[in-house]
Amino acid sequence: MKHQHPGEFGDWVLGLEQWQAFGTFTFEREVSTQTASRCFEDCIVRHLPGVRSFYSVERHKSHGGHLHALFAGVSSVNTKSGARCRLLVTDLDGVNLWAIWKYRYGRNSVEVPNDSMHTARYCAKYMTKDAALWNYNGVVPFRARETEIERLAVNIFPGCSVVQS
Repeated sequence: MKHQHPGEFGDWVLGLEQWQAFGTFTFEREVSTQTASRCFEDCIVRHLPGVRSFYSVERHKSHGGHLHALFAGVSSVNTKSGARCRLLVTDLDGVNLWAIWKYRYGRNSVEVPNDSMHTARYCAKYMTKDAALWNYNGVVPFRARETEIERLAVNIFPGCSVVQS
């Protein structure tokens, strides 16, 4: 895929859904592209299981990766005015994704896209890069992945469940 034109992928991504929000998600510590991918999918599975999303991981040579994501299938999007005429998302379906991500992983920004085509192309351009990771849960939902502690707890205490905050 890396040899295709980013605009073609952007057109494809734009055609997948009516995208309602766009986010950039970073990490306080260096993480691999695989870890960035896993963290994002786990966050969506746990907190926004009915929301569809497309994401791509932007890889940095010096400090791992961060994500760009699009969200669709959201019943309610609440916003507030931000800097540079941006419309910042305060919650998706009552979930403050900004606060959840900030508490667990690092800085982020979730907003309503000003230009859907530009935003889709921006997210899709990382599909054309070496070692790119991307995923879309519109057809097949992201699957829940157990953390090591959850897996061990269930093995030691059959029938238990780990409460997530």
